[in-house]
Amino acid sequence: MRNGLFVLAVSVLLLTPPVSSQAQTENPAPTTEAQLQHQREKHVALPEGTLDEAITRVKQAGLMGQSPDGKFHAERPLNRAELASILVKTFKLKSRTATVSKPEPLKDVPTQFWASDDIYTVVNRGIMEGYRNGYFYPQHPVDRAEALAIFAQAYGVQQYDDQTVNSVLAQYPDAVQLPDWSRKSIVTSLKNGFVDVKPSEKIRPEQPMTRGAMAYVLNQYLNRLDESEQRRLH
Repeated sequence: MRNGLFVLAVSVLLLTPPVSSQAQTENPAPTTEAQLQHQREKHVALPEGTLDEAITRVKQAGLMGQSPDGKFHAERPLNRAELASILVKTFKLKSRTATVSKPEPLKDVPTQFWASDDIYTVVNRGIMEGYRNGYFYPQHPVDRAEALAIFAQAYGVQQYDDQTVNSVLAQYPDAVQLPDWSRKSIVTSLKNGFVDVKPSEKIRPEQPMTRGAMAYVLNQYLNRLDESEQRRLH
């Protein structure tokens, strides 16, 4: 009976559309600098100075851009369409061979949608998946667990044994909240320094992945590329 209830709960979750982008824009936005700073501290736990440097670097690298109003909006949640676009640029996914032979058409990703090409690229390469009944929900916010796990999948999940995975995650008090499917991928992100936490701090897997936190991930990835290049030259 318990298994049946679990399957039913998962089905409801997959079939229930996320909050629409219109509904999101109707929520009152922070209006004062103090409120904005509170939002930054709540969702982007980075050392002082690191965030601006990371944002500048990923913008220069062409991995993320500004909003139409000319601002980066580090405090805003990242959505699935943005994540798909970032992954395609970062890992040059269009040059990879497609792994999904017959991808289903996505009902909510029309060809004129700004990220349609990137979304179909990540789906065809097996990096991201659609939901049931042919929906992708491109405007749906991504939580930290999903974003960090998917980034690791695009990077290349390292095949740690269960003992290593458990040992790494035991250092983080809220690791028990991680979905089982994400644990090895999250450990890959943690051990490569892509996550904006230190041991004994919280991963915050169920919180939204913000644009600022993703900028941190990308900056750390670029650092890894620089280190690899330096080792190659020496």
